[in-house]
Amino acid sequence: MGSLLVPVPPPPSSTPPSPLLPGADRVLVMDAEVAPLLPPPPPGAGPPRRARSPRAESYVVAAFAVLAFVSVTLLVSSALQRKHTGGYSYGTSGRPGPHPPASAPSLLGSTPSSAALTFAVIGDWGRDGSHKQKAVAGALARAASAHDLRFVVSSGDNFYDGGVDSTADPQWRSSYENVYAQRSLVHAAWFAILGNHDHLGSVAAQVDYSGQSRRWTLPAPYYTQSFTLGGGEGGPDAPAPWVIQMVFIDTTPFVRDAYGKAARKLNGQSPKTQLEWLRGVFANSTADAIVVVGHHNMYTMSTSSSLGVPEIRAYIEPVLLTARDKVIMYISGHEHSLQHLQPYGAGGGSGAAAVNSGEVGAAEGRGKGGAADAATTSRGDTPVRGAAAGDGGMDHFISGGGSKLDSLSLPSPAKAGMWFQCCGVLALGGDTGRGTDPPRAVWGAQAHGFFVFEVTREYLAVVAYDEDFQRVYSYQRLLGGKR
Repeated sequence: MGSLLVPVPPPPSSTPPSPLLPGADRVLVMDAEVAPLLPPPPPGAGPPRRARSPRAESYVVAAFAVLAFVSVTLLVSSALQRKHTGGYSYGTSGRPGPHPPASAPSLLGSTPSSAALTFAVIGDWGRDGSHKQKAVAGALARAASAHDLRFVVSSGDNFYDGGVDSTADPQWRSSYENVYAQRSLVHAAWFAILGNHDHLGSVAAQVDYSGQSRRWTLPAPYYTQSFTLGGGEGGPDAPAPWVIQMVFIDTTPFVRDAYGKAARKLNGQSPKTQLEWLRGVFANSTADAIVVVGHHNMYTMSTSSSLGVPEIRAYIEPVLLTARDKVIMYISGHEHSLQHLQPYGAGGGSGAAAVNSGEVGAAEGRGKGGAADAATTSRGDTPVRGAAAGDGGMDHFISGGGSKLDSLSLPSPAKAGMWFQCCGVLALGGDTGRGTDPPRAVWGAQAHGFFVFEVTREYLAVVAYDEDFQRVYSYQRLLGGKR
């Protein structure tokens, strides 16, 4: 399959119990009603009637009207939820709407499987099959068959709410083995990373499970895996082998919250050590293209969730940008939705990095592509020149729709600049007034589902599926090769 680079030995095999405690049940106590003692009615007489006042009748009519309105509203909402999978898509209009079918990227599947790396990414899933986890698993199984996936990537938060305690923890079956039990998934490799909730349990248990499972792969909290495409076939005129390096990182130790503290103190993860390792990986990489997977998102399109994580922008993003000629995308989870972001603009020459360094406008004329409508294919209009990512066109995908969802709330155009500066929130279409190729959100959906990626030496093709295996978004752009 490829070469495996493991940086550090696994952490200690035992950790203190999870600090999360179950909530106490609430008991509602009601006073008993005492019926008045009334004399029995005379024979043949019914109960005495009391005249109803006009005001009381109006109250009754109003109550029935409100009840009818609420019932109809709930029925309509339920019907829409069944029809549109419980979420909304955001495209160029910035208005939420039901998921329409998306056209498939024309490049998807156009390359022989031996010359393409096709994989799915699913995140934030481990909930004992609840919150539509099983439905998403069924769609993922269909995608594995339809696209002949090489492997599945888990973008973290594998087990809610507090990870697993050991390799014998019941959640291995209730949230993983028994949920992703379809034949196409059982025989697929799973490359996993850790999420913040996983650090509340035993990280060693998730690492050790790699030795007990033929598909679960987590050799260390952070590691790399390389894949070689092509080569060895077609005679002397055949193109040279093309190598893609997948870099799997552990972002939780960098975050200044209770989860980050657990990662550093309980599970012994050093942000400094990992950062030095990551710099070394990029400096010594001989790969033609690099894909980085971490749990926490750098940016977002929503003001209502965890926002862009500042520690990831402060520590991880600068290292990624040192290899921007090779890093073609950063994939995360953490936010429970599906999003496609371009923090460096459509052409990769400006965007967030240029804004922070005062280089806005230097990339004038690069990248003409606008934001993609949910029912269309978005294309990067600037072909890459001689390198995997050209001038640094690094896409950012959030694939966190594995089970329970977060809501999406877009920033208003009047406050788009403020949200970008404070919290890493990107406006749809780059509506921040920052240069000709501004940082932007391309598409997002409050939906259960996942992304499928196909990478070749010539192109990147992406498809998003919901839990009904309906294609809700697609995107493609050219890479270093020519067609």
